[in-house]
Amino acid sequence: MRRFKRFVLFSFFLSLSANPFFASAADLMPPSSLHALTWKDCVQIALKHNPDLAAAKKAIDSARATYYATWNEVLPSISSLEDGYTKTQSSNQASFLASNGIASGGFLPWTLQGSARMDIFNFKDSQDIRKAHAFIAQMWASYRTSSVTVRYNLKVAYYRLLFAYRMVKVAKDILKLRQDNTDMVQLLYNNGQESKGNLMLSKAQTKLAQEAVDQNRRRLRLAQIQLDQLLGKDGFTQVAVQGTLDLPDPQKGYPNMASLVENNPNVQLQKAIWWGAKAGVGQSLSAMLPNVGVLYSRSSLGNNMVATQNPSWSFFGSVDLPIFSNGPLGNFFTLVSAKRTADQNEEQLRSTRLLTRETMENAWYNLKNEAQLVDVWTYRVKATKQRNDESTIRYSAGLMTYDTWEIAVTDLVNAEQILIQDQFTEAEYLAAWEESEGLGLEDQ
Repeated sequence: MRRFKRFVLFSFFLSLSANPFFASAADLMPPSSLHALTWKDCVQIALKHNPDLAAAKKAIDSARATYYATWNEVLPSISSLEDGYTKTQSSNQASFLASNGIASGGFLPWTLQGSARMDIFNFKDSQDIRKAHAFIAQMWASYRTSSVTVRYNLKVAYYRLLFAYRMVKVAKDILKLRQDNTDMVQLLYNNGQESKGNLMLSKAQTKLAQEAVDQNRRRLRLAQIQLDQLLGKDGFTQVAVQGTLDLPDPQKGYPNMASLVENNPNVQLQKAIWWGAKAGVGQSLSAMLPNVGVLYSRSSLGNNMVATQNPSWSFFGSVDLPIFSNGPLGNFFTLVSAKRTADQNEEQLRSTRLLTRETMENAWYNLKNEAQLVDVWTYRVKATKQRNDESTIRYSAGLMTYDTWEIAVTDLVNAEQILIQDQFTEAEYLAAWEESEGLGLEDQ
């Protein structure tokens, strides 16, 4: 009779162990009631609505407007002035009014004046344009930096939500496994073949598995909120994503780090800052150079706003020599300060290159290591699953103690959880490597 009961238990658990432990692609999909976003969908939404990118674009527009404004410095400046003055009591004014056909007590005539000025040579104007152009380059590099950062955070959040689906599914599988094990231990206990302590421990493991399911459901909601924020959506929407968890293998061979460093947005930004500093040197130098310009002015008087009487005009050139316009040595030391600032920015550019290279090397090192580690743990999960199936059969047949069997079950649960964590870590390292390459949202 005891052998018959063992056989029943043995057959019972064979039917339980036939259920797949690994999550299938269908199990990882979000609820059908939600419209699931692909990675490309997330990118397109973030490009349109992410507030950090929107702010960076406005900064580019502002810099471009400033650049266009500086071009007005090399164009002729035209001004006009039209005034009407009220009569004041004086004998000279009375004769003036009479000579212009205006009765005593009337108003002074309207005065129409206009002038046009143009710089023939002004070194400062060209340097202002140069610096404004460098500032546009800075804002573009800043935008690229923002795009790269948003892409990194978005990709991590996208994979975090994908893995959250899987974590919930795996947690449910573990709960089902623990419940089945508890049912089997309960049967053995009822037949006097298992201790109460082992039964209580099995139930405790089931409760822990239930807590893991609840925790992963909460983690899923948090992952949705994090992705929502990066997409730039106001309020909370129950966003859902779809995709594969199979990450592309890192490229074979060693990347060309030197060319990747020069294309990195942080390096490009520091280059633009350096160019702007060199334009600042030109601006400081312009304060020590002459300014050559021409001025034409014309004026007329009349009884109405379109004054045409008594026209007069003048035309002359000017040469402005700023000998001591800022004190005896003020311009000299201003120039020295600008040169030192440019030198400082050049050294900061070199430092940024070195730091970027180190960051890229570290990202590549982490990605290659984690990819290899995922391969190892993938095989480890398969091994622990096989070991668990064999241990369960032996335990149900009375050939293994509960403690030894529990070790095999725990190894399977831990290996599966470690594999999932390592797979997500690999996704983070992949995003970090793409960030170091300078890939932005525009690069998908």
